[in-house]
Amino acid sequence: MDLPPLSPWEALLVALAGVTVTILVLAVGRSLFRSWRHHTRGAVVPDLTSPEIPKPPAPPRPLDRRKAPRRRRREPVLVHISDPEFQAPPLDGWVLDSSIDGLQLSVRDQIAEGTFLGLRLPSISGAQPAIVEVRHCRPDQDRWLLGCQFQTTPSWEVLRALGIIG
Repeated sequence: MDLPPLSPWEALLVALAGVTVTILVLAVGRSLFRSWRHHTRGAVVPDLTSPEIPKPPAPPRPLDRRKAPRRRRREPVLVHISDPEFQAPPLDGWVLDSSIDGLQLSVRDQIAEGTFLGLRLPSISGAQPAIVEVRHCRPDQDRWLLGCQFQTTPSWEVLRALGIIG
């Protein structure tokens, strides 16, 4: 289908319509962009011209990942620490805080993560040792702090002596 040729006035009118539409699209786009920039002011916008897009910040870590609330001791509790069967000579340690899932010990020597220990309170005679696994060990001045997780549920006497239950 052939179109009839346009007169010079018709060609000019088509060109002006094209320019007008282009100007309107640019004006609306600029207005929307300004509105978007106003709402995102202060937000971190990645530099898209950079070959490397920055990674988003890591979510904040919880301060305490324990499942059960811990009870911080006013006065540390003395415990004897040995192997789970209590065949090695015991060492002294101090319970600094405890929960139903585990406890924090202060000891003189470094103990490797993953080590299983038996704990006895000298104030409770004849009780089975509480078995714990050392989950982390970190220096604290001239001592070491052990984060330990109970592997067996301690007796009621032990839980009461540690202040875990009333």
